[in-house]
Amino acid sequence: IIDLFEDFPDSTINPSSTRISHGDLITLYLAYFTDMACSELQKQYKKSRYVKRRFTLPHWDEDRAEWADRSLRVMLSVAQVLADTLSQRWQEGLPVQQLKALVDEARKLPELPASLITDGVREATAAATSCLKNATIGSRSYYIIVDVGAGTTDFAAFYVVRRADSDRPTVARLSDTLKTLPQAGDTIDAILRNYIVKQSGHTQGDSYYDRINTQLSLEIRSHKEVLFKLGRLDYKLADESTDSVSLDQFLEFEPMKRFEAQLRGKFIEVIEGIDPSWHNELSQKGLNILFTGGGANLPMVKSLAQLPLKLSGLTINIRETPNTPDWIEQEHPELVDEFTKLAVCIGATTDELPKELKDFTEFTGDAPQVRTGFETIYRGN
Repeated sequence: IIDLFEDFPDSTINPSSTRISHGDLITLYLAYFTDMACSELQKQYKKSRYVKRRFTLPHWDEDRAEWADRSLRVMLSVAQVLADTLSQRWQEGLPVQQLKALVDEARKLPELPASLITDGVREATAAATSCLKNATIGSRSYYIIVDVGAGTTDFAAFYVVRRADSDRPTVARLSDTLKTLPQAGDTIDAILRNYIVKQSGHTQGDSYYDRINTQLSLEIRSHKEVLFKLGRLDYKLADESTDSVSLDQFLEFEPMKRFEAQLRGKFIEVIEGIDPSWHNELSQKGLNILFTGGGANLPMVKSLAQLPLKLSGLTINIRETPNTPDWIEQEHPELVDEFTKLAVCIGATTDELPKELKDFTEFTGDAPQVRTGFETIYRGN
């Protein structure tokens, strides 16, 4: 855990002579994003710029989560001040010295708009909230969410019930099932980049090595999308050489096989973390698996739904849930193609978030009630 405002990038990220920290850069990015969002609210929807907002976090350990929560609240508050100050000026280009001075001055203000920053939400919980909005009334079901983002893959198992007197389901996490693998889409980018460099024959120190790496740093995300969509990537490097890679070849690359093994291992760890009192219930009702995030359709992710699972000697049937829920197709068809990437954002902006219950551990089979903060979960039918 570090102070982001005392941690400075190297010259490959900041080639200027102005000393600007990672905290400064993140705050400026958030300021730009805040201004774009707030300006759209004003222009398109005639709403105030000063709406309450949430942020999402991976499942980190308690100390790191508290640090991230504290840091983001400060940076998001400062970002609103900068968004108001720099609105309509971004497109002009701004000197880095001026930006640094503005961040420093804003951070010194005696009062910041901290009241605009509300709940921090776990990414898996947010994804579940958006995807399970229209669960069947009277149903009791179980889901495992696999949210494959850029930097992390988040897993969580949820108990879902939809009561007749509620317009939305209640979602409660099963204890000890919220886990994070610190590898995801960015990991695959890095592996593909290394694969291409290795295939090029260039090694560190030769005249083209740095140029090829610089080129790939700009192109690797689009290269990955082409490879996984078409099954083949043809590319040209900075040394004017051309080559190709098939998806089958890439998936057999040893670092990719290790990534897939780690993904499966973490998934199994989550399943085995479910308290044994739920095992018989799960063997009868099955476990729905829902993939979200930018990597939701990757083959090694999809393969998780095919794993044979047994708990306490009982077979657990896994059913893959469609990536896009019915309510999105009906109410927002324009979001269908992008929903897996937006599920966390959509879930985090819902009016009522389920409270994450740390003590929802044992299944009893009767109908005791557990308060979530806004409605009641019934463990029985």
